[in-house]
Amino acid sequence: KPATVSKIKSTALTNVQSVFLVNSNAENVEISNLIFDFESKHSCIAIRVLENVKNINIHDIIFKNFYASDNSSQQNILNLKTGISGNIYNLSFYNIKCVKNDIIGDSGGAGRCIRTDSYGVTNLKPYSLNLYNIHFEDCYNVDEYGQFTIEDFDPIHFQHTGVNGNINVSNI
Repeated sequence: KPATVSKIKSTALTNVQSVFLVNSNAENVEISNLIFDFESKHSCIAIRVLENVKNINIHDIIFKNFYASDNSSQQNILNLKTGISGNIYNLSFYNIKCVKNDIIGDSGGAGRCIRTDSYGVTNLKPYSLNLYNIHFEDCYNVDEYGQFTIEDFDPIHFQHTGVNGNINVSNI
């Protein structure tokens, strides 16, 4: 029997709020069969996974119509801290926009669909993570008029210092 798909619509969120938060040291977590439709309101994080989460499975999710309108913040739709093990697969990102701030490389106005980072983590542990079957369509930075522009948009962004392990990526 096919799984039921739930649709999540959100009001505006700040750049530090998330719809789902997986706490540090959680085990055997599954988030699946969802549609996040943020209807182009200011939005940043749908799912945040804190450090040292073991055996996480995030799959069969559609993220669409995210729009980060604050050009001083980042948009990290799926935000993953260090020490995570598990699988992330069958994700689709549609119509993801972030308003630029005209400064390349400064993080303000940066759009990321999937981001790993070690910011704020004191006990760095290695990753053992598989990302596969990920689809991106119409994901880019825009200017204040909604027109395409080139600046700091990384569909997948890996950022850490002092972290080992493996992140395997395929079929993107």
